[in-house]
Amino acid sequence: YRAKIEHVPGVSAVCIWQWYGGAYKDARDQRNFFARLAVDPQTIFQVHPDFIISPEAQAAFQKERTACIADAALAKRLGWKVGDVIPLTGDIFPGDIQLKLVGTYTSDDPQEALLMSWKYISEGMPAGAQGNIGSYLVLVDTPQQVSSVSRTIDAMFANSPAPTRSESEHDFAVSFLAFLGNLKVFLGAVAGA
Repeated sequence: YRAKIEHVPGVSAVCIWQWYGGAYKDARDQRNFFARLAVDPQTIFQVHPDFIISPEAQAAFQKERTACIADAALAKRLGWKVGDVIPLTGDIFPGDIQLKLVGTYTSDDPQEALLMSWKYISEGMPAGAQGNIGSYLVLVDTPQQVSSVSRTIDAMFANSPAPTRSESEHDFAVSFLAFLGNLKVFLGAVAGA
């Protein structure tokens, strides 16, 4: 998918953006909830040029297999320091992982997210599932091209085994938060029963 998307007119950059899930410490404690995302360390800064990070931290994230970076507000809230090992217990993806915090980043739109290498996560998956990616971030040349690029991408994969549903980052965030809200209601109903 990525190679095809990169060649769509109007696309500047493409990066894997895969929800990892997992649990940090006690998953029942809402203070431990934050976005845990697997990305391509080589292209995330192309798609998100608004991420401000030191050159040393960026290089370490791109070089070290188990490296991770965190939004500075998240690191501060959880008391993380560069060099800390952050354990995550897998749920969507199998196994437990240990990530090394190599830096923090800031942006105009704070996300309270932890970013890790997709390649590292994929290596721990069963052979048949390696390389399966749920979503991509696509940077478009101009805001006016978002709709046409979205339609082009979706048309390219309409008859594939895994059709796409392209939407703006804002629309994706809104639908994802709605899903999480519905999930909490569902789990609450199940727990209540």
